[in-house]
Amino acid sequence: GGGIVVNGYARWLQIGNNRIIGNAGAFGGGIRIGHPDLAHEDAEEGLVYDNATNDRIRIHHNHIAKNGGRGGAGGGVSLHTGADRYLVDQNWICGNFSSGNGGGIGHLGLSTRGVIQDNMILFNESFAQAGPRSGGGIFISGQPGLEPVDVEDTLLLLSPGSGSVTIDSNVIRGNLAGAGDGGGIQLNNINGLDIEDNLNARGQWYRINLDNNMINNNVAGLAGGGILLQDAVRVFIR
Repeated sequence: GGGIVVNGYARWLQIGNNRIIGNAGAFGGGIRIGHPDLAHEDAEEGLVYDNATNDRIRIHHNHIAKNGGRGGAGGGVSLHTGADRYLVDQNWICGNFSSGNGGGIGHLGLSTRGVIQDNMILFNESFAQAGPRSGGGIFISGQPGLEPVDVEDTLLLLSPGSGSVTIDSNVIRGNLAGAGDGGGIQLNNINGLDIEDNLNARGQWYRINLDNNMINNNVAGLAGGGILLQDAVRVFIR
């Protein structure tokens, strides 16, 4: 798991004032919260991703540098399903690498109302020769759908979505998505089942707020050197 691994049921945990340097793990290099792929069969909803119940975790004032993840999302900080209302603030996240998505910070799965603010996210990289890897600085994404949903007589695999996230007042500089999209920020599968379940209630759809960030000198091997949006229908860039 890398430097620090948080499994489940760790509500209100704080990880602060550490130097987390030169670690490596299968799904995250520096700090990993939860699991990227665990799922189970629910009697009512069918196959669903496991909710790790890591609510209200705060990751703050850490030096997170030169860590490496071999998959999942996030070379420096990895946040997986069930980390609702997390706060990642005032960290130095520099020179981390992921052969999955998200060189600096990766949010993969449904964790709603998270906040990423006042961080220095510098010179991180996501790359894998075998296929596209996206989000050099920050990667936010819902998981792929597990079971088809009937939408107007058409079966579609819809993502559970990422949940709503605010990315505020960060410096996102010099990051690289070497073989994918979104050198600075990649937003992917933000929406899915939330829209199908609330077609006439747009206020219930997950939203991403990108406020007051400095996003400069990032590079993508494919599209979106600064920001790439895909399946993200309520994004506010201000």
